[in-house]
Amino acid sequence: MASKSKNIFQDPIKLVYMTVPVVLMLGIGTFTMGIDDTMQVLKWLLVLLIFGLASLPLSSWLFKGSGSAGFFLSQPLGLLTVSLVVWELSYINIFKFNRVFIIITLLLMAGVCYGLPVLRRNLVDSLSKEYVIERITLEESVFSVALVLLCYFKGFLPDINGQEKFMDYGFIMSMLRGTRLPANDIWLSGYTINYYYFGQYIYALLIKLSGIKSSIGYNIAMCSAIAVPFGMCYSIGCMLVETARDYGMRCSRIIRTLCGLLCAFTTIIFGNSHSFFYDETSFGNKFLALFSKMGINVGKTTDFFYPESTRYIGYNPDSKMLPWIKNGGDYTIEEFPFYSYLVGDLHAHVASSMVVLLILALCVAYIRSLSGKTYEFANNSRTQGLVNFSTSKNGFLFRELKMLLDPRLVAAAIT
Repeated sequence: MASKSKNIFQDPIKLVYMTVPVVLMLGIGTFTMGIDDTMQVLKWLLVLLIFGLASLPLSSWLFKGSGSAGFFLSQPLGLLTVSLVVWELSYINIFKFNRVFIIITLLLMAGVCYGLPVLRRNLVDSLSKEYVIERITLEESVFSVALVLLCYFKGFLPDINGQEKFMDYGFIMSMLRGTRLPANDIWLSGYTINYYYFGQYIYALLIKLSGIKSSIGYNIAMCSAIAVPFGMCYSIGCMLVETARDYGMRCSRIIRTLCGLLCAFTTIIFGNSHSFFYDETSFGNKFLALFSKMGINVGKTTDFFYPESTRYIGYNPDSKMLPWIKNGGDYTIEEFPFYSYLVGDLHAHVASSMVVLLILALCVAYIRSLSGKTYEFANNSRTQGLVNFSTSKNGFLFRELKMLLDPRLVAAAIT
């Protein structure tokens, strides 16, 4: 019988595995874009890692049962928590929006997370599981490789020029120059920004804390807006497989990893395959000709212009021309994450991907935490007409209230 993998408490040398993501980033980055640019990306990665380590006890508690102890998800969780606290306290003039108060908030969050015994004990239990350090290493490696490759490709067109990049960069610069919120309007002197800019604020906070030059920080932030959701999707995909295994599905660890990668690629990259098919210079355009010969209406397949990738639902083919569509067509404008990366607009709908995916991860963790006994009790009670509405621990209302006040749902509501 093969021996089980030792955890990091039994074999502390396994912590060396955590150098793998850094080595991968340095190796790939140095080969593709040089050591100087790679060191800037590495600094960004380490700052994100600090946010994750500060909130790791809370993350491992919220995502209890995760094979990676909620390690990667702790980074967006910590970043969003600190961002929200600094935002609120700056708005009511208790904090200034500067590096000192960002660090103070980060330390306070770490103090709470590591100070609460229930969170600390759960973290130790999570890290005591077998293969946890290997899964943590794999999660962080997926993110670091995605980030450095995105930064490499972004380097071919790093200009902050065109579309909404002027506005996005202007918002960030206003927050980097000032120490108060709401930030000063970059066009209307004496007024504050009259627009939604929390997404730019999150990355302004990261740039301010890391000390990276603003123009470089903007481009790394644009890459992070895609790489962080990519890593989160990988983690959520693995959680879904782990949940299925809890309920009896049999599969190997390699299937878990492949499902995680599939979730990441399909959500962040494959969903933006419109140009692959409709750009007549692309190999995928040949498939449309084949579909057209089969009698399928594929719409216009020539004269492609890249913004058309945001307007294909109902536009091409025109839904008004489809015989089964009544009362007009459904015309939807949808900007996929990878399209935003290609355009380079660090806008709110791009930054919000991290928030939406964190809520989704919390919902998956909540569903995983529910036991069949809870539903069995509720269903049996309703069927037999014996619903106990008392506030006792055996009462239906108590159980329902306990389910609704689950920390994962509360965290999702705050997010």
